[in-house]
Amino acid sequence: MHTPLNVQVKKVDKGIRLTNYLVDQVVIILLWLLVSFFQGGTYYSTESFYIIMFLYYLILEAIFQKTLGKVVTKTVIMDKYGTKPGFLKVLIRSFLRLVPIDGISYLFGTEMGFHDVGSSTRLFRDAT
Repeated sequence: MHTPLNVQVKKVDKGIRLTNYLVDQVVIILLWLLVSFFQGGTYYSTESFYIIMFLYYLILEAIFQKTLGKVVTKTVIMDKYGTKPGFLKVLIRSFLRLVPIDGISYLFGTEMGFHDVGSSTRLFRDAT
């Protein structure tokens, strides 16, 4: 049985998604620079950037259903039933963000990204 959480089922537009992306990217870059600094100042490590990005989304969305970008826009991720997605769905969602097509998937007229479709999750307005 699925118990829906307190969300407003409103379509989240591309502007909100872009805001989420920009805020999250700034945070991820700052984390990457901080980690790089403590590793001796090598800022060119692409692998560490993607590891930090993966862990950022995985940890925050698995625990809180939102990242700092989603806090700013008052949005939250849910599964297709409107409930908190399980860890496996968040793991898949986080992994699919690493696929280059994810970033351009919004250019094709949909408010759902590749990581949403592939993980059967959605972005909703948070009513709390």
